[in-house]
Parts: sequence; C-alpha cells; structure tokens
Amino acid sequence: MVKIASSDILAILRKFDIANDTAVPRQIEQLVFSHPNPINTLAAFTFQRRKFYVLYDDTAEDSASY
Repeated sequence: MVKIASSDILAILRKFDIANDTAVPRQIEQLVFSHPNPINTLAAFTFQRRKFYVLYDDTAEDSASY
C-alpha cells in the first residue's frame, strides 16, 4: 500500500503547473483513497474547486510508455 500525503499531491500538481509555489498542502481538500486493484492506489481530491485523481500503480516502474 502506498502512503500518500497532501504534500506529495501538491508536488505532483506543481510538476504539471497546476499549483504554484504559494500553494500549501491544506488546499488539498476531500482527499479520499481507494484500491481499485491490489497493485493500484487511487487518490481523489479537490484543489481550487477542481476535482483531480492520481493513480499510483506499483507495476509501472517509471516506464513512460506504460
């Protein structure tokens, strides 16, 4: 199981230029985790009134083509 913190999600949003340096972890709201498969963790959350999803897959192994 992957442990995901609001600060981790904020770092991902910054990589995609969705959040800037002034954003703080408490702006990540309604954070809910689920496990659609044993190898996946899905994080659903709201940031600036927009809904986002992050899917962590243990088998991807940093493969861009995956």
